[in-house]
Amino acid sequence: MTEELSGAALGAENVEKLRRYLRQLSDEKQPLPERNGRANVSAIALACGFDRQVLYKNPGAKRLLAEAVAELGLDAPAPTDAASEVSSDIR
Repeated sequence: MTEELSGAALGAENVEKLRRYLRQLSDEKQPLPERNGRANVSAIALACGFDRQVLYKNPGAKRLLAEAVAELGLDAPAPTDAASEVSSDIR
């Protein structure tokens, strides 16, 4: 029989899952996944094994994520060189 956690216990467990994920990224010197210039909360939640709403509603998770954005940065795509995108087939 599985034991159901209280809301507070589940919240604390989710914060610990996020902490472990962020520690792993830090140890591997990896940035946070990015989408549209912000942390990709869907990708982060999936990696942690919880719903993305945790990152919006859990104060401890929100704080950890904000600190991680400042510390680890975001995995922004490399800027493209507009000149290299111009077709060389111009006549």
